[in-house]
Amino acid sequence: MDHFDFARSFLKFTTDHSNHTPRLQVDASCTLTPRGGPGTTYYLTASCISESMYAPANLVHQPASEFVMIASPGEEYMIIKCFAAARPDLCEAHRVGQKMSTHCGQSSTMLKVEVDMALAARVRKLVEYDEIRSAILGNRCLNGRTAFRDEEGTEVVMDYPIRICNIPHDQRRWQVDTGRVLLPSRPGNLGLTVSRLSPAYIVFNDWDWAEVAILSLATSDQKKLSAAQYCDIRRLTTKNEIFCLEG
Repeated sequence: MDHFDFARSFLKFTTDHSNHTPRLQVDASCTLTPRGGPGTTYYLTASCISESMYAPANLVHQPASEFVMIASPGEEYMIIKCFAAARPDLCEAHRVGQKMSTHCGQSSTMLKVEVDMALAARVRKLVEYDEIRSAILGNRCLNGRTAFRDEEGTEVVMDYPIRICNIPHDQRRWQVDTGRVLLPSRPGNLGLTVSRLSPAYIVFNDWDWAEVAILSLATSDQKKLSAAQYCDIRRLTTKNEIFCLEG
């Protein structure tokens, strides 16, 4: 599989609501391959604050909300808005070409979703403690890849930049604590496949397991749950890999 340079990878989309194209940096990817079927890759964007466009003032929507998108280019997309206030969050999954809601209440058709993923020129897999320590303390760019098979038998491959990691000075250990990553967290009977996916954080210090903290959205009957809580904690049996980007 290819390795991505996430710093140079972007998702762009166009709707019929505003005559412009937002560009969002890609935070992570997740490839889902069902048993006996082809794989599909989904991409998670970096977050932004929901905004009014090109106005002279009052750019930030009230109430304020954090916006991210998950998409398979040209096929499916999901928008997630996590509100700062204790009110229901928004999570909508659609096919490209279908309408989505907007802040002003007028529906908007998603005309196009495209993803431009830059490939890393050269990568080197890190296995031994000494090379991992050297890469961390030397401020090298690192990627992670975590693979597992979920409850439905789907092969899941998560790729992400390792933005946060740790190295102790009194033991030969290391620990990755990074995100956001993208993984399936809900069953596959929800309609579109993109509906299964959630942003999460991942933590591991070994090659064969990881813990993830998955975003739980506030709903109308969960007023005490703040909007962006990563409170769904799971331990997964995985295959973890660390790669150093060298070009």
